[in-house]
Amino acid sequence: MLKISRIRACFLLTSIFLPVLTFSQSLSVFDVDVSYFPTLKAKFYAFDIAGNPVSGISTGEVIVWEDETPRTVTRVLCPPVALPEAISSILTIDVSGSMSGGGIQYAKAAARAWVAAMTLGRSECAITSFNSRSYLNQDFTTDRTALLDAIDALRSGGMTDYDAALLRPPAGSLEVSKRGRNKKVVVFLSDGMPNHSPNQGAIIAEARRQNVTIYAVILGMSAQQVVKDICSQTGGLWFENIATEQEAKEAYRQILQTARGGTPCELEWISEGCSAYRSLEIAIPALGVSVRTRYQIPLGRQSQLAYTPSRSVHFGYVTPGTQQHRQVILTAQDRQVHIDRITTSHPWFRVVDYGGIAPPFTLNVGQSRTLTMEYAPADSSYSFCRFGVEGDACRGASFYADGGWSTKWSSQVTIKVLRPNGSEQFVAGSNEELSWEGVMPEDKVRLEYSTDGGTNWMLITEKATGLRYMWRVPETPSNECLLRVTAKARQIIIDDMVLIPAGKFRMGNITDNPDGQFDEKPVHEVHITRPFLMSRTEVTQAQYEAVMGNNPSYFVGDDHPVDMVRWYDAIEFCNRLSKLEGLDTCYSGSGTSIVCDFTANGYRLPTEAEWEYACRGGTETDFYTGNMTNSECIPLDSAMDRAGWYCGNSENIPRAVGLREPNNFGLYDMHGNVWEWCWDRYGVFYYESKPAVYPRGPSSGSARVIRSGDWNTEAKFCRSANRFNLGPTYRDLEVGFRVVRTY
Repeated sequence: MLKISRIRACFLLTSIFLPVLTFSQSLSVFDVDVSYFPTLKAKFYAFDIAGNPVSGISTGEVIVWEDETPRTVTRVLCPPVALPEAISSILTIDVSGSMSGGGIQYAKAAARAWVAAMTLGRSECAITSFNSRSYLNQDFTTDRTALLDAIDALRSGGMTDYDAALLRPPAGSLEVSKRGRNKKVVVFLSDGMPNHSPNQGAIIAEARRQNVTIYAVILGMSAQQVVKDICSQTGGLWFENIATEQEAKEAYRQILQTARGGTPCELEWISEGCSAYRSLEIAIPALGVSVRTRYQIPLGRQSQLAYTPSRSVHFGYVTPGTQQHRQVILTAQDRQVHIDRITTSHPWFRVVDYGGIAPPFTLNVGQSRTLTMEYAPADSSYSFCRFGVEGDACRGASFYADGGWSTKWSSQVTIKVLRPNGSEQFVAGSNEELSWEGVMPEDKVRLEYSTDGGTNWMLITEKATGLRYMWRVPETPSNECLLRVTAKARQIIIDDMVLIPAGKFRMGNITDNPDGQFDEKPVHEVHITRPFLMSRTEVTQAQYEAVMGNNPSYFVGDDHPVDMVRWYDAIEFCNRLSKLEGLDTCYSGSGTSIVCDFTANGYRLPTEAEWEYACRGGTETDFYTGNMTNSECIPLDSAMDRAGWYCGNSENIPRAVGLREPNNFGLYDMHGNVWEWCWDRYGVFYYESKPAVYPRGPSSGSARVIRSGDWNTEAKFCRSANRFNLGPTYRDLEVGFRVVRTY
């Protein structure tokens, strides 16, 4: 079932060119430093009509805007202009197939701007290019015409090899640089990832041996770490995500000025607000120049709230007319956070306890509050709520809750596009953040855009999550652009999962119960290294049928545990349920070759260690309700009677789930009712190896572990430590399962 909940937001796709008065007069800004936010710093060069750097610019002459809002400039420092140092520069240009079209044109324009701005005679320049090989297009020369002709002749095709570009003969730039007479500078330009990892160590070593500084300009993508390392370790800079021809030219201008020994001006201003991705415009009206660029405020520089255990709170199905409570811990990170109030977007949800005084209140850095939320549904339809934390937090200013059956959508569920909101101008080729709300952060949505007012739609992605998505804006200028968000219904079949925290426990027959089997020894410490989610009850027949389309059970009842399921059936159920909810499946392969990806976020069976750790809930007794006093059916064992159904109290039939006493984690029926399949192969002597860290069973063997005992077994077989096994193809009216998810 699809929840076609779509919002359209208009935005402008256009190539924005930086304004200049003449061919040479310009302003170039780089190295935006957000380390001391809200005080920001940047470097810039201003060039006069002859292309020479301008000095002596004062604080009052510079104007700064962020997202069209004026900011206060606090300092401008421009050092005196020095005589340019003579350089031997090599422009190394990617001519692989990916550069065809806009890429090669941007590269040629930037290279021409470099040649035009150089003081040839004292300085010299060479042109090389590369794909899977290197080419010497023009050796070192002071002839401007020869350099421009070599640039014009560049053609694209082939693969991408950074070693060919920089290192290998005949025309790797570090081969050509050996003939340079002056300070040696390499300007490397590419728009793609290399077809194999470059020899970073050899490149840096050779550059240092020759005292070559390497700069990089990367079109349309972020610079790889290897590129950043090569530049930084040879004294150069890198410029990434270059999206327009003008940006490429400006990057080359900055490199040229820096390489010739020029010292940039420094600019400082006071920023405001919570936007992470910002447009920055800087102008010097006296010179008639301005420049526009973008920068990002990274996490950790702004005030933000963190949520434990999660920003998403799932209540699952709650009987209409009743209430259920969940807790979430708010923690101020990086900076102090003031909270004015907390709002809700749905009337069935509210905060009933703020863990202290109600808002307004302030959280200092590292300080927390535990909020208790109530969900009181009027019916069983799916309901979604955004808890808005109003105050000065820039990140984490909301958390989310949902409840009910996700196959029954409420009319109050609406997806809202937050960005773009209809007023933005997006630069073609740039990376922009799209954001939305109305579904849970982990829900996958389909993003589409239209450039013709909605007549035709083009897919951005089918699997956007996290309520935000970084999008590379296509180079299709239009002012009739729309964004559409479509959410697929999260068909929550297992509607109540319990978070089991990471921890250590002793596994095996801790009480040395005489009814214990030899495979329960030796007792050994096990470390569950990461938390996981476990279904509060065994999988019911209604849940199984909703996923598999059939009910194999011998004892029929929607709220009874499913029985007569093979281990293979349980594996298939997990994968099908994961796909229904848009999660990644854990299991692959077939038959005896089935493997489990424990890092996937989908459903799976618990490992034997996870099962016993969750069952015990911190106890070291025979049952989580206490030690066993009577091992068989009669007389009744009081601890087992409280915990679950066995031969002493079941009247020879399984019972509906969740009727006996839960353990400390809130899990039901961990003792009795039906045996529960685990992932592990069974090993009689497996405990003798004392597996300590997140054990997952022997690597060989056919039988699979079952745990918990059942409605027809004696009390001694329902103990926390008891182990049994069956073949994976075995069906039995006493065997079912429960599921977990890696958290």
